[in-house]
Amino acid sequence: MLLSFLITSSTILVAQPDGREIVRRSISIADRNWKARQSYTYTVRDEERHLDSQGRVKFTDVDLSKAVLVNGGTIEQAFSHNGGPPTTAKRKKDEDSLQKRRGETPCDRSARLREEREDRAFIDEVPYAFNFRMLGEQDVRGRPACIRTYTQTWLPLSFEVRPAALEGAWQNLGR
Repeated sequence: MLLSFLITSSTILVAQPDGREIVRRSISIADRNWKARQSYTYTVRDEERHLDSQGRVKFTDVDLSKAVLVNGGTIEQAFSHNGGPPTTAKRKKDEDSLQKRRGETPCDRSARLREEREDRAFIDEVPYAFNFRMLGEQDVRGRPACIRTYTQTWLPLSFEVRPAALEGAWQNLGR
């Protein structure tokens, strides 16, 4: 009887990954998706809701763009802003980015790709820079999500304070 209880308890403990493991998995999945998107064209919908002091939506900005492959990476080209065409300034900015990317030398491309890798390097250190503690699970929009708390233990050398990059990085359990 005691052996049965121990096996059942250890199975439960093994089946529930700790917070750090969930973060590692999330980062691995996000990294795989980031690499994969460098091989595809896709449409991006960026919706910003501006709220009043009571939390009601005052207005919404919706931008649509298409990510196109150019010289080993994607460039976003806006094609809609709030249901109409993008602004002249936005179209010019996108065209300048496209021309710059098309005119890249092999050396420029190598430097750009190296910089992109360096910009993302801090993400691999996040699981070690924080202590994650699981508080439980709950459904968020019909999907299981973990409730967690975390405290910073140290600041890695490559880590810059980037709260937007961390926000939501490990919300979904992915089941």
